[in-house]
Amino acid sequence: MSMPRKGNRLITVDGRAYRSARLDNWLNLPGTPVTPLIVEQSVRAALADGWEPNRGDGVFRLTLKD
Repeated sequence: MSMPRKGNRLITVDGRAYRSARLDNWLNLPGTPVTPLIVEQSVRAALADGWEPNRGDGVFRLTLKD
């Protein structure tokens, strides 16, 4: 299943495009915004940890630390 284009942004990492969900904070809850740089760093970390995006086997869990 692919992600819809609306509400997502395209992030390019090493020449390959990835879609990142862009959630609206309409409840104005406190939190850290997920910037394109954070998404890029997360993709790189997941790839280094063995994520294979073409496998399509569901969610790859990645825990980010401060």
